Amino acid sequence: MFNRILAPLDLQDTTGTDQTLAALKALTGESSHVVLLTVMPDIRMPLVASYFPKGSLEKAVDALTQSLNKKAADSLKGYNVSCVVAVGDAQEQIVKTAEREQVDLILMKAYQHGSLDKLMLGSVTAKVVERSPCSVFVLK
Repeated sequence: MFNRILAPLDLQDTTGTDQTLAALKALTGESSHVVLLTVMPDIRMPLVASYFPKGSLEKAVDALTQSLNKKAADSLKGYNVSCVVAVGDAQEQIVKTAEREQVDLILMKAYQHGSLDKLMLGSVTAKVVERSPCSVFVLK
């Protein structure tokens, strides 16, 4: 049994999020510590940031945090859950969070975005599998 599990979620993909949470419940017990993570792309590069009003990043992070906390409260009642919203490159943030939180397992959905990807894992998933400090359970 795994004691600390990281579950990266793409909150825009409700089906994938629900599948990940269902698998999480099947693989763990309420005594496990679950870390839910969602990653927002970084808009702080000067060229990109110039198109957004000041405070946009903070507002977006706050909104994502509220959405992630609500998803945790609705779906994982009774579980020991931490919610993390990270900003930056998805695979980098997933690996960093796994290291920082000292998780035993990363449980994540593989997302295919093109016809070639249907033959392979999604690029983020493949990079997490390569660089992860722990086991990775990939949902297809």
